[in-house]
Amino acid sequence: MIKDLPTNAATSGPTAPVPKEPKPSIDRIDELARRILTGDILLPKFQRDFVWERSQIIKLLDSVARGYPIGSILLWQSRQELRSEKRIADLDIDLPRPDYPVNYLLDGQQRLSTICGAMFWVGRDPKSRWNIVYDLRSQKFLHLDTLEDPPLHQIKLNKLSDPSAYFGHVASLGLLEASDKEELKRRAHDLFNRFKDYKIATVTLGDMEIKDVAPIFERINSTGTRLTIVDLMRAATWSPDFDLIDSIKAISDALSEEGFEGIDRKNVLRNISVAAGGGFSVGSISSLRKHDTERLKSAVEACQEAYKKVVDYLTTQINIPNADVVPYSNQITVLVEIFRQIPAPSASQYRAISEWFWKTSLTGYFSGWNTGNMSGDQTAVTEFALGNSENRGFRKT
Repeated sequence: MIKDLPTNAATSGPTAPVPKEPKPSIDRIDELARRILTGDILLPKFQRDFVWERSQIIKLLDSVARGYPIGSILLWQSRQELRSEKRIADLDIDLPRPDYPVNYLLDGQQRLSTICGAMFWVGRDPKSRWNIVYDLRSQKFLHLDTLEDPPLHQIKLNKLSDPSAYFGHVASLGLLEASDKEELKRRAHDLFNRFKDYKIATVTLGDMEIKDVAPIFERINSTGTRLTIVDLMRAATWSPDFDLIDSIKAISDALSEEGFEGIDRKNVLRNISVAAGGGFSVGSISSLRKHDTERLKSAVEACQEAYKKVVDYLTTQINIPNADVVPYSNQITVLVEIFRQIPAPSASQYRAISEWFWKTSLTGYFSGWNTGNMSGDQTAVTEFALGNSENRGFRKT
């Protein structure tokens, strides 16, 4: 049986720390790109690869050439260590100076990666997405599929990073036997000036804990790709033999046959945090970066087994066909911790679990699951597993 739970658990938790005042600035886009290559701005491993299509690259470059706004970027200046990319657009990134604060790029990765690739590409693959020219006649950016020199009225975009090479090409336009050669020169000068003078707004967050950055980070959605605490923690825990997002996907894939592949990644992350010795809250989740790879792997394996048991329980005893039908996603989070601690519940424990499930569904307990609730529920699960839970929501039958 279950003791009464509150019908409105959305009580106020501890006051959130006030982040340091953000520092806005206006920066030239080519200088921001150079700061990436010199290791002053680092790209955390939020995404495995560059994900933009060629059409998106062309659209961004065209916006810069026309002086259209392309949005601001967000940096986080910190001494904390996040795993970051060592290469961008086929270019090596310099190592940052040791014991020196660096700027992690939280929002704007695809845009600045595009500028780096387009302006500084030195690769030898003719099919590269960075093999780009600007056609001075059509005033359009084009992808090439050859390393051979294009016609004079087409100028390779990576020459923009080398003024000598760029204006050497501009001078060669005088060799054209065409009436529009002076106009082409003017357009070439305009293109160079646009990319050199183009400025965007940069907001830099001061040095703060991951748990304080996370709420800001989760609200970023300026380019249509929502970034979450899961992405942030991937960068904080990544190693060559452990990828948090791959690990969470493996759990999701293992549940796909039963229709539960749609479980929210953040819920899985909460369970991994608890299995590794932490808690459900964002503050506890941020501590995952302190664990070694083996501990993280062990926590993931324990969670995967517990998730399978929860899905079996929900489908066979509660008759729930898929994750979308579960009233509150965090019910699954708590259930996973129950089955992690009690892999084979007794008949009386099953009755208590089912009563808890229906009671929390009807009272709306999980409609406002705050930090205090998370801590209390975690303790309640442990007490229940030990058979000593009369004061924590479960009662022996």
